[in-house]
Amino acid sequence: MAVVVFLIIILQLIIFSGLTFFLKKMMSKNIVSATKHLEGMSKDYEDKEKEVLAKLKEAKEKSRMIVIKANSEAEQFKDKTIKSAESERDSILKQARIQGEELIQQADKARRNLISEVENKIESETIKKACEIIENVLPEKFRLDVHSLWVKNLIDNDFIRLDNLRVPEDINEIKIISAFPLDNDQKDELSLKMKLFLDRGVIIKEEVDPKIIVGIIVFIGSFVLDGSLKNKIDENLKARKNRINR
Repeated sequence: MAVVVFLIIILQLIIFSGLTFFLKKMMSKNIVSATKHLEGMSKDYEDKEKEVLAKLKEAKEKSRMIVIKANSEAEQFKDKTIKSAESERDSILKQARIQGEELIQQADKARRNLISEVENKIESETIKKACEIIENVLPEKFRLDVHSLWVKNLIDNDFIRLDNLRVPEDINEIKIISAFPLDNDQKDELSLKMKLFLDRGVIIKEEVDPKIIVGIIVFIGSFVLDGSLKNKIDENLKARKNRINR
């Protein structure tokens, strides 16, 4: 009986030892496999980490390049904006100068026109007053005698200006403004002169205006032959004015 128990114990020890060895073997194998798996995972992690670090470095470089490019573009835009602003400023200043010069020219032109208008008005009033004074001071008989001589001289000499005058065929009437009524001799002389110059007879329409003092004014279509004392005073005044302006 004791032998049987001993054998059973021995058997159990052998089985236990076998199980222990088997378990150690299995555990050792599992540990090696797990270690290899961990080593593989560690290597993958290191590779992933290296890849991530490389990508991070690449991203930082790209970010740096983007910042550099953005700064460069910003500087270019800044320079372009400044140049555009300066160009626009110069254009505005140039336009302002041109407008200023135009305003000055317009103001000067308006000033000269106003001066000319005032001078013309003064000149017209001066001639008018001079004619009124002459008309009031000189006796009518004296003015009539001067008028007769004046008209004769005009017919004999000044009518030469009609030599090259081209008068349309449809004009058959001549208007004459006279300081005094024309007598028959004067009318006949005028009619003869007109017929010689125009190569045809015309009707003379007379109008009396004492304000021209002495002389006559002849209207042939658009042509005007002013042989009045008033016109002579006007011409003399303008000639004197021109001499002063020089």
